[in-house]
This record gives sequence, structure tokens and C-alpha cells, in this order.
Amino acid sequence: MVNKKIIGQVAISLFCLAQFSCSALHCFDAKTRYPDLSDSLSLIQSCKNISHHLMRIARESDSSAFKNFYRGIDSVGIAFSAKSVPSTAIADSICNRVFGTWNISFDADDSSFSSLLPHRVFSQKHGACLGISLIMLMMSEKSNCPMRGVMVPGHFFCRFDNGSVRYNIEPNKAGFRHPDSYYETRYDTRSKPWYDLHSLTKQEVVGMLCYNAGTILLSRKETSDALFYCKQAMLRLPHIPEVIGNYALCLAQNNDVDSALSVFSALFQAHPDFGNCALNYGILLLSQNRYETAAGVFAKGLLYFPNDTVLQNKLLTAKTGSGKMP
Repeated sequence: MVNKKIIGQVAISLFCLAQFSCSALHCFDAKTRYPDLSDSLSLIQSCKNISHHLMRIARESDSSAFKNFYRGIDSVGIAFSAKSVPSTAIADSICNRVFGTWNISFDADDSSFSSLLPHRVFSQKHGACLGISLIMLMMSEKSNCPMRGVMVPGHFFCRFDNGSVRYNIEPNKAGFRHPDSYYETRYDTRSKPWYDLHSLTKQEVVGMLCYNAGTILLSRKETSDALFYCKQAMLRLPHIPEVIGNYALCLAQNNDVDSALSVFSALFQAHPDFGNCALNYGILLLSQNRYETAAGVFAKGLLYFPNDTVLQNKLLTAKTGSGKMP
């Protein structure tokens, strides 16, 4: 899911300045040794490739859960599609399997690979909203069931839509069916037009997985790996401010400051009221001794967040550095 705290939580510590291979088919790009995420791959294969790479980064040695889970996805999907039953029945079967038979429940912790990667969610029987949703989406892909992902600020859920029947599937509440109006109100999507509750494409879902992986890697200071995943997220979700902000942070952590400033500048111009964008953009400017520009960014940020004491203190620092304080 989109982590609303990322631009503040990860980045403030950033400017206090401060590869592995496998033999599985399609697992890594031959040139970069990063996961192969070609558009032609299925969601299942993309998740496999990402999970395999992240397991190696996390030094997860037990691969039996990984293998058993994906074998299970294949067999369950084939079984569902072989029943020759309506897609509504297949969707019900998927939900019953995930929340009933497998008894997978929601875990609010979205800061670890354990809550994100589908095979880990399956083995431990709980996970974050994206991790649970990915299991359902992979089963639906295997069984040709018209189920898609949907994202809102800080959350991810599934939607069944066969053209005549349409409903949302809430992973945090064992498949409860909230109407769109619930998400519009609960997550304030009307004030964020880039969250229009559309059903995501496969590549957008992969982008969400990459975004969350990049967020976790940022917090672990795995800077080069984080940059790969944040760039992949940007390619697939270039209109989402959280994704843009994450990408800028990754560029800065990888010492590509000019590119980071360029990305932050464009984001700040488009969304000056977005989260901690002013704070992180301004802090990066301070690190380059660009005090007057930083002061302008902090001052503009305070127009939208007048009670933010961190912004206030940073504005004071910028003015002092520029020599404009008595």
C-alpha cells in the first residue's frame, strides 16, 4: 500500500547525513542482476521475481515456504478455473480460501517484507493490505477471474467486476464489501484527484509492490536496491506524489543530488501542500547551502502547515544561513 508517512518518516534522518543472482527462469535481468519485471510477465511471475530478490537481500534462507506457496497458487488457480462456474463463484471461492480455509488476517505493520511478500503472508497467516491483496490477485489471474487491485492513500484493496456485477473486497476485514463512497470518505480521495478509485492494471499493481519494497529498503539504508524499486514504481505510477517523493529521496541517498532536486522541485510546484514535501525538499537544499531557496520552500510549506514546528525551525536555520536574520 502507499505509505503516507514515507516522505517524513524516512527522509528526516536521511539528511542528517548523511546483488544477487538466481537460477529461476525470468528471475533476474541478465545485465543488471535485478529482477526481470518485463511488461510481458504475469503478475505471478513478477511477484516471484521480486520476492526472490528481496529474500536474498533479507538473507532469508528458508525457500520451502516460497516454493510451496507458488505451487499452491498454481494448483488452486487451475482448480478454480476448471470448475466451469460463473466468475462470481470463483471470486467467492478465492475469498473463502484466503480468509476462511487459510485464515489469513490483517496486520497493521507495513514496514517489513514479512507483511508484504505473499509467500510470507501465507506462511505466517497475517499481512498488510497489499500482501493479502496480492494473494487474491494472483489466484484470480490464474483462474481468469476479473478481480483487480485499487489504491487509495495509505491503503490497497481488491475489486471484482465482470461487467454486470461489481463490488469491492476489503483485505483488512476478511473480504467485507465496502462501497466506493466508503473509500472516498475514509481516505479523502476527493481532495486527491490522482486517487480516482480506478481498477489498476497489472503493471500498476507491480508498481505498488515496487513502491512498498522501495520504502522498506529506504528504511533499511539499502540505497542502491531502494533506487531500483523506486524507479520501477515511478515508471508505472508516475502521477502519484508519494511515489515521486520516494524516488527523489532515493536519488539523494545515492548521491545524485541534482536529479533529486529536480524531481523535488517539480513535485513541490505541482503539490506544495503534499505531506512533508516542503520539509524534505528544503532540507536537501540546505545540505547544498542554498539557503535563500530553502527559506522560500519552508515559508511556502508553512502556508499549508502553519503549526509545523519542524518547518518553522528549518526556516529559521535557512534565514540564519543566508544572513537575513539579525
